[in-house]
Amino acid sequence: MKALSTAMNAALVSTGISLVWGIGASVRSPGMMLHNVWKVPAILLLGAAFSLPAAALMWRLAGTPGRTVELLRSFFVGVLGGGLVLAAVSPLVGLYYGSSRFVGPTFAQGSVLVAMATGIAIFVRAVLVSRPAETPKRRFIGPVATVVALFSLCVIQLVAMFSPILPEPTVWDRGIDRAVRPQ
Repeated sequence: MKALSTAMNAALVSTGISLVWGIGASVRSPGMMLHNVWKVPAILLLGAAFSLPAAALMWRLAGTPGRTVELLRSFFVGVLGGGLVLAAVSPLVGLYYGSSRFVGPTFAQGSVLVAMATGIAIFVRAVLVSRPAETPKRRFIGPVATVVALFSLCVIQLVAMFSPILPEPTVWDRGIDRAVRPQ
């Protein structure tokens, strides 16, 4: 029960702090700022909701030792870590968005990539720390890679669906279509 409680608390906190980045990224557009208050948290929650069922299935099918709730806890701890990065850099995102039309968008998109990398690293570490000591780390590669891939693909497509999030067009605005049919 403690793992589930930790997962839910991490999900709630990461949802709340992610909206801070959405505000900073749209500082030049008050209307967009109001939309980002719900768009950015929605992307995180829906990305998790869409990707976790298949990831949990992969966890079970791969015969990964440990309870599926540990996967959930580790995932949301990683999301929280990524959300903390977004919250920490949001004042800088707002500063650069308000003062530089070139650096602002680049900095905002770069901060998302850093947050995702941080979240993935924390997720992987949390999974490995919670694994039974006698279980080799390689048993977790498939399930962890599945979670990372599914969540990343969901977030990319959700960003496209909820665009615009940033005032300027970005590489994420067209979702997976940009990767499949670049134009």
